[in-house]
Amino acid sequence: VIGYLLLGSFFLFLAVNLFVLSCYYKFSNLIQDCPHLFYIGSPFAFLYPPFFYFYVKSAFQCDFKFKPLDLIHFMPFLIFAGYLAVTHYFLPAEVKREQIIHQLVITPVQGTILTSILHIQILNYLISTAVMLKKYLHKVKNFYSSNEQVDIAWIKFFYIGFFILWIFNISRFILVHLSYPLSLAVETVMLLSFLIVIYLILYKALTQPHIFTAIAEKTPRRSFLSETMKELY
Repeated sequence: VIGYLLLGSFFLFLAVNLFVLSCYYKFSNLIQDCPHLFYIGSPFAFLYPPFFYFYVKSAFQCDFKFKPLDLIHFMPFLIFAGYLAVTHYFLPAEVKREQIIHQLVITPVQGTILTSILHIQILNYLISTAVMLKKYLHKVKNFYSSNEQVDIAWIKFFYIGFFILWIFNISRFILVHLSYPLSLAVETVMLLSFLIVIYLILYKALTQPHIFTAIAEKTPRRSFLSETMKELY
């Protein structure tokens, strides 16, 4: 169950982040029609990376549970959400429109800083997950059956897919901030590639339901039978 929830949360918050980006760049009429939605999902960009990490971690720990110390992973989300709650969320629609039009909620400089923090966060989780994969790959190769190795294949597929998504995202971020004009064709290719990778991950997840079963740690079991009783049996 925990695997379903963690992976589902990852895709949910990733979808919310993509919706917010679409609103920011494409749906200018949303400012007039429904300004309350414009920044409502912005803090969720800081949630899908930790849920990626925790899902992979839960795949290797059959008794995985959140600990109080894990709250630190969600601090960027909580701080950003708290900032927007104080400065924007509870204001009247008219004030929100003025803030959005004049970029007073998140200035261009603040947006660059926040996006940079997000990419550093993602890179940190990619490195941490790679270390975790390397640690468990040794155990899988020597102690687990071929059926259990399918789970590792899925985790590696998921990791590579997430890494590719990050490469697309950070490439666009770097090009934009280098004042490199992205044509409609380039934007379209990048978006389609991004969506294809997401669909491939989803297809893989939906066609292999066993991937949500954590890999059990194999430890030697203590025998309570004496040698005499073993021979008798």
